[in-house]
Amino acid sequence: MSDLERILLTSGLTVIGGVIVLVIGQIIIRFIVDPIILLRISIGEIAHVLDYHENIYENPGIARNDLQDRASDALREKACLLESRSRAVPLYGLFERLGAVPARKEIAGASGGLIRLSNSVHRGNFIENHDKSDEIRSLLKLNSIEKAKRNKNKKQCV
Repeated sequence: MSDLERILLTSGLTVIGGVIVLVIGQIIIRFIVDPIILLRISIGEIAHVLDYHENIYENPGIARNDLQDRASDALREKACLLESRSRAVPLYGLFERLGAVPARKEIAGASGGLIRLSNSVHRGNFIENHDKSDEIRSLLKLNSIEKAKRNKNKKQCV
């Protein structure tokens, strides 16, 4: 085999190897990493919705009807997105054990809690709604930030 043939073979194999690595990397990103990121974004959006609509669901039946409808719809939408995005993650059990995603039972509990909270925006008990919100935050590990924020607000009120 001549030097030219060796150079062409080496460069050809290098290009083919690079393409294979690129394709495998893209498959991993598209089918594993992206769904996990979307799930984590959903959890962040749930934190936002819980904070943003807290004045509505913790005072059921008091706000204007359109505000109650908007809060109820947002909570229900986030519950459905949480469920659907968790189902899109392949090898969920593996990533659950690695701590990259919440446990399936926590997802189901949080989703159910969001639906129940959505149902009690128009008429419900503010204490129960507050407890549901805290339970959802706990299931999705949103408590540490929220507790710090609430403790800060309590100190400012005193």
